[in-house]
Amino acid sequence: MLINSGNAMELSFLDSSRFNVDACLWIGNPGQDGLYAVGDILTGAVNPSGKTVDTYARNSLSAPALMNFGSNIIAGTDNAPYVVYQEGIYVGYKYYETRYEDCVLGQGNADSAVGASDTADKWSYGSEVQFPFGFGLSYTSFEQVLSGSAQKDDTVTLTVKVTNTGSLAGKDVVEVYGQSPYTDYDRANGVEKAAVQLVGLAKTDELAPGQSQTLEVAVSLASLKSYDEGGKGTYIFEAGDYYLAIGTDAHDALNNILAAKGASGMDAESDARKAVKLSLGESSDYATSPYTGAAVQNQFEDADMRSYDASFTYLTRSDWEASYPTAYIFTATDEVLHALAVQEGQDDPSAVMPTTGAQNGLTLAMLREVDADDPAWDDLLDQLTPEEMYNLVRVGGYQTQAVNSVGAPATVCVDGPAYVGNAGTTGVNTVEKTYAWCSEVVISSTWNPACAKAMGEQIGEDCLAQGDLNFAGWYAPSMNIHRTPFSGRNFEYYSEDGFLSGQFGAATVAGARSKGVMTFVKHFALNDQETSRTTIATLSNEQAIREIYLAAFEPSISGGDEGTLGIMLSMNRVGLVWSGDNKGLTANVVRGEWGFKGAIITDQASYPQAFPLLAIRAGLAGGTDMWLNSGTDNWQIDGYASNPTVMTQLRQASKHILYAVSRSLAMNGISSTAKVVSVMAPWQMALTGIDVAAAVGAAAGIYAIVRGAKRRKAEAAEDEESSDSSTSE
Repeated sequence: MLINSGNAMELSFLDSSRFNVDACLWIGNPGQDGLYAVGDILTGAVNPSGKTVDTYARNSLSAPALMNFGSNIIAGTDNAPYVVYQEGIYVGYKYYETRYEDCVLGQGNADSAVGASDTADKWSYGSEVQFPFGFGLSYTSFEQVLSGSAQKDDTVTLTVKVTNTGSLAGKDVVEVYGQSPYTDYDRANGVEKAAVQLVGLAKTDELAPGQSQTLEVAVSLASLKSYDEGGKGTYIFEAGDYYLAIGTDAHDALNNILAAKGASGMDAESDARKAVKLSLGESSDYATSPYTGAAVQNQFEDADMRSYDASFTYLTRSDWEASYPTAYIFTATDEVLHALAVQEGQDDPSAVMPTTGAQNGLTLAMLREVDADDPAWDDLLDQLTPEEMYNLVRVGGYQTQAVNSVGAPATVCVDGPAYVGNAGTTGVNTVEKTYAWCSEVVISSTWNPACAKAMGEQIGEDCLAQGDLNFAGWYAPSMNIHRTPFSGRNFEYYSEDGFLSGQFGAATVAGARSKGVMTFVKHFALNDQETSRTTIATLSNEQAIREIYLAAFEPSISGGDEGTLGIMLSMNRVGLVWSGDNKGLTANVVRGEWGFKGAIITDQASYPQAFPLLAIRAGLAGGTDMWLNSGTDNWQIDGYASNPTVMTQLRQASKHILYAVSRSLAMNGISSTAKVVSVMAPWQMALTGIDVAAAVGAAAGIYAIVRGAKRRKAEAAEDEESSDSSTSE
């Protein structure tokens, strides 16, 4: 049987004798040539080696996230949708595996019937999960031996020997999971800890029968930190016993950890030799950014449901029964109504009008290798005119505009995470010139980030192949989370796990960046369902926001020379504030903590909260730079050129955009003395052509009408004259 779906499905029928299924192959969305590979697998020419990137539950409604999902309207409003992530960090396998451990250890009321998907008296892992996260079979068999571990500073390297013990050649995946201690401090301060979390992975070469390969998997201990929003307001490491373990999937790894802890009563064989214990004698904080040195502190208290309802509780492993989510009704208060209202913002009375139109003799090509903090950028920005900055920011849909004063070329930015561009968004039919890839969930299911990097490189080659069209921007890859199996774009996102998503997103970005592509990773952030996505208010606690949802984006955004040059925002509200106005998100985390220097663009600029006076919005002050708007008549700001606040912020946004362009393939072949000639984007040329054709047609019609009228008038005059002559005769 083939499962041709990008979403995790209920597959309990596979166990039924009624259907007599002896084998099942999940193929996702296979892309342009994927079905050829399917044929090779079915005939045995290729040995499958993928692993699941989601938990396959026997009942898809059994996850706690399903208690609050879909379209709910805030009571007391006309039509303000919301969703509450009441499950906190317990998304996907982090819920099922953590509750399983607590069942084994007899703690937290884990085995109560609350949340069980059947009518049993107690919750049990076997009745909930059919295929764990990281599960996958092969035509051969493998043995993995944890042969050593070594710690140097904050990195632990596990040495794993993998041997093909079967009769066919194949590849295997080494999966490394970690566990942090769940302490009394955590229980008192609301810090949640998953029983296991993915912290490392590696894939073997193809191994012949009997052949072995030794792999080293480096694990950063930073991946085991926890966010303590209610206590210290930053990341922490607590004293206690930490574990790293290998396993064939998340459940197997957890059983190995439980064996190392001396537990009993597990539901499958376990091997304590496949786990390593690390003891931390003293607690410590992880309170500064490793990228910028900035303080890491709470930024999302206004997105926490407890800010509006003090009695609200999130799911906690300290008591599964009492805290299990229920359908929540959010009732508006005056504070909520005020927050939902889109605010225009205020001018900054201390703002000073920036220099414009200077003749400093600089071009963007001169700064292509100059750091963003170099004063030369200020000299370059002084050359921009108010109109150039205004249009660069205001009309950013599927393009960046040319800036003649600094020799910055126009670029085309294309949509679609599975290929380069389409006629609908670029005005150019690239179908015959570009490759249609399988969906992102298929790429991540390889558990081989090298495949993702190769895809990114080929995307770059497709962009380069468009030649003078300057396809320098790509609205991809997509990195939101499979919060539930019912999310509308699970095919377009990598996984239910933030770490795995982050690894594959970063690899894809690095590949595309190596060819000069400005990737715009999306949809930032917490855009994990399609229902009401343009207006929905997404509420969650800070620990879950950081550890689950932002974790998928962080490696790409903080990636320096291999990182993304662009970010596309989400349409939803983070808390009650649109993502593009959420200063904690775009300014404080993205630029302050992660050190991002590139451009942030809105998603399609057609949703209500993105409409008001864009240049004095809170987001633009440190975040949003460009509006995905292709209409030259849209988004007008009266008097922008004489407003110091608007001009200062347009200047800052222009810097971010030009910095991204300066590092892109658009600069290939442009010298420091080159001049840029403004040209229309392809879609503009197409529209202009239509307008011209319509005008010519209209003119021709008018001419024909006038000419016909004159002819009829002349003929009438001749007839009258002829009649008069006849009468005279």
